[in-house]
Amino acid sequence: MTQEIYLDETHCVWACEAVLGEGPLWHAEENVLYFVDIKRNSLLRYDPTSGSRKQLEFSEPLGCIAPTAGAHLIAGFKDGVFVVDPESGERQSFVNPEPGKNNNRLNDGRCDELGNFWVGSMDDNELNNTGALWRISSDASCVLMDAPYCITNGPVFDPTNGIVYHTDTMNRVIYRFDYDAGDKLRNKRVFTTFSRDQGYPDGLSIDDDGGIWSGHWGGGCLTRFSNTGTPLLRVNLPVDNVTCCTFGGVNHDRLYITTARKGLTDAQLRNQPLAGGLFEVDAGFRGFPANRFSKRFSWRTK
Repeated sequence: MTQEIYLDETHCVWACEAVLGEGPLWHAEENVLYFVDIKRNSLLRYDPTSGSRKQLEFSEPLGCIAPTAGAHLIAGFKDGVFVVDPESGERQSFVNPEPGKNNNRLNDGRCDELGNFWVGSMDDNELNNTGALWRISSDASCVLMDAPYCITNGPVFDPTNGIVYHTDTMNRVIYRFDYDAGDKLRNKRVFTTFSRDQGYPDGLSIDDDGGIWSGHWGGGCLTRFSNTGTPLLRVNLPVDNVTCCTFGGVNHDRLYITTARKGLTDAQLRNQPLAGGLFEVDAGFRGFPANRFSKRFSWRTK
């Protein structure tokens, strides 16, 4: 039987009302949590020690972020991959893996253990299978890893076992691939599927015991799966759209969870006043420090 953990509103650490909160990143050097609100073109920063909060706005939707070897963030926007100064919000273009695909945007992404940035694209209208999974290297080369997708989410990496997990949200499937350093993905197979009443699988995370965590869009929870796809634990939240999670804190033992208000009716929002909030819970597991993009950028605004 799946173990359940229930959250109440005291665990909401920032009622930020994100339209589409996503992409939580624990920045180990700064000891802060970054995440994005895609539909408000925003990068948000939460410091759990001081309680301070900061929000930067951009001209394009921002889907995901990852740390670099220096003081910057690498980020996936609608118009390509950019380097971002998290202090000023200034950005510089790095590479666009899909020039000319004007209806697409970059969505979820993170770095592998070699410092490559893996990022998925998607149809911004959520209708067509025009999306793909890309691997971006420090020399700005773009390698197509898998396609097609309508909405991509993940990926997460288990380098010990040479496994990548990646989500096809619209088809309610999480896939599992074999990979090794610098190689193509191989042996694509279904890791798990969601039923209609479970909602849609969203963002992914992994803990140091090999457990795979997925948000349930429309399902009001997170599920922790074994590496064979068996559901082991469920974290129930007081909101429908649970998007993603990551482990943070000095010991990487605090689970931070992003949520969204997108698609909820006025009546649902009245019943879910914390929809779009950032949540925190001690789920009894630890994660890993985020992998960094291997390129060090010397540019920095003053």
